Amino acid sequence: MKTRLGVIGAGAGGLAAALLAQSHQVDVTLFESHSQPGGCAGWFDRGPFNFDVGATTLSGIGEGRPFSEFQKLTGAPLQVKVVDPGIVFHLPHTKMRRYQDNLKWLAELERVFPGMSHQKFWNEIEDLSGRAWGFLPHVSGFPPAKWSDLKHLPSWLKGIALVPSLLTSLETFEKKYQTKNDLYKRWINALCMISAQNHIHQIPALIGSLALTYPAETFAPVGGMKGLYSSWLSHFESIGGQWRPRERVESLKFQNKNWNLKTVKSENEFEKVVANVTSWSLDKMIQESKIESPTEAWGAFTVYAAVKWENLQNETYHLVLPDESEGVDDYFVSFSLPNDTERAPIGCQTVTISQHTNEADWLVSKEIYLERKNQRMEKIWQHFFKTFGKPSEVKFLSAGTPHTFERYTLRPKGRVGGMPHRWSYPIWRWPSWDRGNNLAMIGDTAFPGQGMVAVVNCALNWWRASASHFDFQRNRRS
Repeated sequence: MKTRLGVIGAGAGGLAAALLAQSHQVDVTLFESHSQPGGCAGWFDRGPFNFDVGATTLSGIGEGRPFSEFQKLTGAPLQVKVVDPGIVFHLPHTKMRRYQDNLKWLAELERVFPGMSHQKFWNEIEDLSGRAWGFLPHVSGFPPAKWSDLKHLPSWLKGIALVPSLLTSLETFEKKYQTKNDLYKRWINALCMISAQNHIHQIPALIGSLALTYPAETFAPVGGMKGLYSSWLSHFESIGGQWRPRERVESLKFQNKNWNLKTVKSENEFEKVVANVTSWSLDKMIQESKIESPTEAWGAFTVYAAVKWENLQNETYHLVLPDESEGVDDYFVSFSLPNDTERAPIGCQTVTISQHTNEADWLVSKEIYLERKNQRMEKIWQHFFKTFGKPSEVKFLSAGTPHTFERYTLRPKGRVGGMPHRWSYPIWRWPSWDRGNNLAMIGDTAFPGQGMVAVVNCALNWWRASASHFDFQRNRRS
């Protein structure tokens, strides 16, 4: 008899976990409160236009990396296009392109920031990042939640040489090679904010190396996030997975050696459950009063536009650092691929612009909220014109705040992007994926967390650990 597994939440991590299990003859039911998969890295349609909810990039697709390992295990489609340069950086008065070719990248750094020790610094960063990627398959069961998790200790010891880089800040690491340059430090901080959600004085060097190097291997999904998730969901259903959209899970109770999973529509019994939700949400779901995660996390302010250009934008991802005198915070931009008609008619492109924002800024009266939202959108939009040129026609324009994300994704207070990496909350204090009694938590508030590649790897970590259980092992042999 097959193991019955319930998966809560069809974001990237949840859908990946569901596919991993269903591909190995586990009976999986996937619950999602929304009508479609994706979560805070999903999509939405407006007329002929399709928008990515966040300015989302893909990395970790090379040999041995998480997306490739996931695809091998599941057969899930992965139709992507290489993006080179991975990101275009718009600095005050100049541009800098993050090329895949290392020599071109070093030459670009020297052009913009002459006279600095770029080669030594970036070679060491690349080496540290490569060793971190190599260790990712061995972190199953980390951080440990109970004594039995120590069975993974021999695997963890393979990364013992990486420990010093967890105890050294990226800022300390960077100061070994770089001369003082305020713009350079601002740029490094902005790049780290995208994936590590913090500045270099708070980020461990190991985490920072991954944050700095990910644009060297950047991909864009054909059809945007809709194309990616739709193909994964179709594959999941084609191999027998049960898809239950618009079924918000209200509670989880462990009784009679099974989990009672109650949704707004039904009650269900499962031997195992994977919760692809935040730790705040899971604690509420299982009625635990203790909140394991810190409550400080970033929200996002996003602008969505559909535009018609005389000349389409051929470079997909951009990080804009406005001159400080302009009064506009840094923002990230993603354009739909040129002539990707799944996302926009010929001659048009969709645009997603994203900024970090504090959730407290939006806990105001409705009148102040709307005024603040409109003013911020207008300021970003005008700066966008200045940076990229004015389109011949704007066919759609809207904005989202943490309230928007909370409404559509049910994430508490609209927190997105995971927990910021910081010394006061090191990774060994992050909530464990193993919550006991065959309940696992994955996603961006569980280690490793943050970003598409991280939550897919989180699902892989869970699967590797679960595969050692007798019932999963039996199903894999059958």
